[in-house]
Amino acid sequence: MMDLALRIKQDFPYPTFFDQQLFYMSINLVQERRILIIWVVNQKRDFAQKFIKMHEYEEADESMWLKLTKPGKIHCGLEFYTAHCFEKFIIAKKGKVDDKVSQS
Repeated sequence: MMDLALRIKQDFPYPTFFDQQLFYMSINLVQERRILIIWVVNQKRDFAQKFIKMHEYEEADESMWLKLTKPGKIHCGLEFYTAHCFEKFIIAKKGKVDDKVSQS
């Protein structure tokens, strides 16, 4: 699972990276089973798709985490850490992983 510290328009209190710094990460050295889950904001969706292709993964699916308030309503605030009401993640695979993935 990857939650890349991508450089976007917000100012974060931690170090972030330029796209090119992350693009050439050697993720093949980290994973034997090649299933990749990568968190992404809409602004960096194209980068994530290029990153997946660069490392010879195949996009398999995507999903989103919808942020809710305590009463269960969709959170639409524009605070510093919750600028979006949802976050997406892309699931990608490389090689034969069907024995590790449920097909439903």
